Amino acid sequence: MPKLIHQQTVDFFHEQPMAAVELLREVGGIEPPEFAMATAEAVDATQLAPVEYRADAVVVLRDGSGTARLAVIVEVQLRRDAKKRFSWPVYAAALRARLKCDTALLVVCLSRAVGRWCEQPISMGPSGIVTPVAIHLDRLPLITDLDEARRRPELAVLSVAMNGDHPDIDKALEVMLKGLNEMDRQGVQLHLSYRVAGQCSGF
Repeated sequence: MPKLIHQQTVDFFHEQPMAAVELLREVGGIEPPEFAMATAEAVDATQLAPVEYRADAVVVLRDGSGTARLAVIVEVQLRRDAKKRFSWPVYAAALRARLKCDTALLVVCLSRAVGRWCEQPISMGPSGIVTPVAIHLDRLPLITDLDEARRRPELAVLSVAMNGDHPDIDKALEVMLKGLNEMDRQGVQLHLSYRVAGQCSGF
């Protein structure tokens, strides 16, 4: 089941790249630059590092001319893994060199404890620090407001998946489904499959 949840979450960001933008803005407090499109791009095509350094997903914000303005590395973390604190900066540096733009590291976590561990700054020595934006239960509250669910359906789905044991989960599920009614059929099916997988895992 952990592998299924990991893949479901990765697929979610590949199909709904705006979710990464909304998480950066609403949870991480990072206002992205002006952009015309947000696309999930092939990870291998945007890496200069060897293949063992491969991010789960990469979302690139481009302006009207196609120039990259911001690249978001999305990692799904199920548990603590000390090796990631060495590989994550490699992802950021390689992507920055490839696309010639700023990068952000977004880590979606399946528990508070893992999230708190992931969001700790990573020291690069005297030259700088890489600080992941970790998404976990303390950072993404349950969305129960219908207007907010309509404006940000991706966040509504994530909030339901990550707050399955919340006492207001039924209300949140109702507003999430109403928000999804405004999305295309394929998007709805993907969101629902992700939500079901998250609920089954206790995400």
